Amino acid sequence: MVAGNHDLGCAGLLPHSSFNVWGAAALEWTARQLSDTETRWLGGLPLTLLAQGIGFCHAHPVAPGSWEYIMGAVSALEVLLKTRGETWFYGHTHRPCAWGPRGVRTTRSPIDLRKHPLVNCGSVGQPRDGDPRAAFMLVDTEAQTVESVRVSYPVEATVSEIKRRGLPPFLAERLLTGR
Repeated sequence: MVAGNHDLGCAGLLPHSSFNVWGAAALEWTARQLSDTETRWLGGLPLTLLAQGIGFCHAHPVAPGSWEYIMGAVSALEVLLKTRGETWFYGHTHRPCAWGPRGVRTTRSPIDLRKHPLVNCGSVGQPRDGDPRAAFMLVDTEAQTVESVRVSYPVEATVSEIKRRGLPPFLAERLLTGR
């Protein structure tokens, strides 16, 4: 596991003022739910992890604590040039896709990691690509491929529970559209 910005915010290692108003409200609520042990555990997660030749980070492989977004070809190319020959998985934008040399983006599954070595896994809890289903990737290290997977879950029940817990309605309602 690697630390994301919200993990470190809940652990008190990133100021809540660095988040938008909805994110800060979610952080404050979540921090109240965590035990001291859980908070310390979150705060101890690394920003990056290399395992079996594959890199993992939440936001940006080259500058993981910057919380920069990889949103387009220019930022993807910057990462690909600096991580040449490595495969990296990230998720900060919550939009599943993969990037290859020359800034070519794909969402077509299966994805060949030899051609698209920078992969955004999407988000199980808050996809932001217009599809409200949970998004994740299955990796086949032998075949060097990644399969993009979408799974339906009870979004309406989740929306109701978020509102019942007193979190901002925007955080709940965005789940209905995946935006």
